[in-house]
Amino acid sequence: MGGPTTSVTHHLHLPPRYPPMKASMMPSLLVCLLACVVFVVGAPYPITKTYGVSQLQLQQGKTYTLYQYEGTAVVTYFWLTGTWNNGAGDSASQMNFTVYVDGATRPTYQFTPNQLIGVGFNDLTAPWGSDMMGRDSSLGGIYSHMRIPFFKSIRYDVALPHDAPASSILFWQIRVTENYPIVVSGVTLPPQTRLVQYNFQSVNLTRLEFIDFVSTSNAGAIYMHFFQSESSTANFMEGCYRAYYGGSQNQSLVSTGFEDYYQVRQHDRLSSMKL
Repeated sequence: MGGPTTSVTHHLHLPPRYPPMKASMMPSLLVCLLACVVFVVGAPYPITKTYGVSQLQLQQGKTYTLYQYEGTAVVTYFWLTGTWNNGAGDSASQMNFTVYVDGATRPTYQFTPNQLIGVGFNDLTAPWGSDMMGRDSSLGGIYSHMRIPFFKSIRYDVALPHDAPASSILFWQIRVTENYPIVVSGVTLPPQTRLVQYNFQSVNLTRLEFIDFVSTSNAGAIYMHFFQSESSTANFMEGCYRAYYGGSQNQSLVSTGFEDYYQVRQHDRLSSMKL
């Protein structure tokens, strides 16, 4: 179905070789068709709108408004690729994106495309992908299906990093869908659901030191977890994840290392896997 409709008419035409339909069959057939019409008219259809530009020229030191939308909807798709004007290869994965939701004057989300798809250290390995995110080329082709709901408006700004070449070409596409429910792991989230970003940068940890990745008093669910880390030993990947629910001081042991948190056999395979 392409969108909302006010009426639907179904015609049934029997081929000449078929015998006439018995009168006793007609009521059940008419009820079926009538029920289908009522169902179609009453459904709030999702309406997807696609926006994109074939080419956007970015200059160093400038911020560009990539996209803005007024209304209530959900961002369901974001794709981009780009190249430096000097021909040095992929530029899109290093660009800085800032998103403002519902008229916010301070950034609601900030990320590079690599962070959006959970890739650290500017790893350009490709192709790989899942139904949620991926990269189809070492030269770009980054996509994300992360759902971002908004109620009044949304705006995407983009800028080149400070250490980038003077200019770059960006190709992009964004899709927003109206009347679209957000479902996570089979659970339909309430209409007032918001996506919240928590950031930590340049944090130095010593042995047995804890860091709170998320600390909130609001109800919700962890949708995505990304971090980039370095150490003189790989043993740090045996760090345990713990969770505390409802203000309780009683811990729930989530995992005894990165390998069972990310559900792989051994943590030494994490460096080459996209999950």
